Amino acid sequence: MKLPFVIATVLLAALAAGCGTADRPPAPPPVVARVFIEARPQEQAVRVVLPVSHAHIEVDPRPVLLEFDLAQVELVTAEFGRALLLHWSGAAARDLYQKTIGSQGRRLVLTLDGAPVSVFTIDGPVSNGLLTFYLELPDDQLPPLARNLQQTVVAIQGRLARQK
Repeated sequence: MKLPFVIATVLLAALAAGCGTADRPPAPPPVVARVFIEARPQEQAVRVVLPVSHAHIEVDPRPVLLEFDLAQVELVTAEFGRALLLHWSGAAARDLYQKTIGSQGRRLVLTLDGAPVSVFTIDGPVSNGLLTFYLELPDDQLPPLARNLQQTVVAIQGRLARQK
């Protein structure tokens, strides 16, 4: 007679414990980061418009850096406020150096999910594979955006490592 009572009690406790656990919130959608370089006057171009400054920039329609090239994302406090510090992988860093060595005065435009959000003026060759972008977004959006972008980077780099 005691055995059915014990079994019933254990089952109820297990059910109650299962009901007490919260479901994991869904993972945020991946954030696609791409960088485009300002087109020269004679080159094919697409116009992008930044959301706050409303700056119009004609860019080469082919990105110079892709989400697959991104190695790490940091939210930093820099000279003019909070910014995203983007670390580019070895091969992408070399490509970035080659693209910027003769492009002083041109600009790089960062897009997130296809929307232009920041511009970086090239004042010399970028030899360290790092770009700092001040985003034209509200400050409260920056921490979750940086986390989501870093999660995307980790997922992409993990997939690329498994393919090797």
